[in-house]
Amino acid sequence: MPEMCQLSLSLDEVRSIKEQVTHGASYAGRISIGFAIRLIQLREKFGEDHQVLHEIDVLEGLARNSYSTKEATQFRPPLHPFWHKHFATSRHTIRNMGERWALGKAGNRDLSAMIEEVAATYGDQPDLWPRLLVHRLVVGGLEERVAAKRMTGDWIIFAKHSGKNFYLDLSVHEEATHADRLLEKLRLGSACEFPFLFQ
Repeated sequence: MPEMCQLSLSLDEVRSIKEQVTHGASYAGRISIGFAIRLIQLREKFGEDHQVLHEIDVLEGLARNSYSTKEATQFRPPLHPFWHKHFATSRHTIRNMGERWALGKAGNRDLSAMIEEVAATYGDQPDLWPRLLVHRLVVGGLEERVAAKRMTGDWIIFAKHSGKNFYLDLSVHEEATHADRLLEKLRLGSACEFPFLFQ
């Protein structure tokens, strides 16, 4: 387990960090310091902070959903009344392909039908099959996910209070399988700033 340390920041320093990571967005004061730190980590590790900020802009009504992710959804207990919104990046490509073709799941009817269609259409040109299959599997699968607004990825977790969104943390899907731990993570990273969300 990583060693825990304690930092001391003034309210002005916290405000400054939030404004810097959101590029001065109007919602900067409604992200938790935990969220801000996670956003910095995401930027440093993957360079993906702009996708998260775009999805927040969508939630705030400042941008339209150009990434074709799923609509925000409210959690069921014990994470209720919190919400989550997907953000998708290039590192989620394989997962989205797998979801489209139900890879790793029983069945794969769509994948079998696609292979049969390529075989029927190009049966006399087997040299084309590998290229066509890969294109249909990768590009076609992703285009279908985008068109259906079913792109998936990691989560922005937020709460709604008095007509405003409060952004608490970033999370991966797997964290929801341990809802009690995820709830504790949210509480530790956000309750001191937004206690009214945890009553």
